[in-house]
Amino acid sequence: MTFYAALNSARPYREAALAAVETIDPANHRADHGLAWAAPSVAALEAAAK
Repeated sequence: MTFYAALNSARPYREAALAAVETIDPANHRADHGLAWAAPSVAALEAAAK
């Protein structure tokens, strides 16, 4: 898999994770933290792509 293929595969996962976080009860911090890695990881990949 190429770098750009991995980046393009990660983007929809980030969007799904962000949407899921919006539906999680704020008292359930574990779930938020479990999905929190997606956005900065994809952002780092996007920065490396530039």
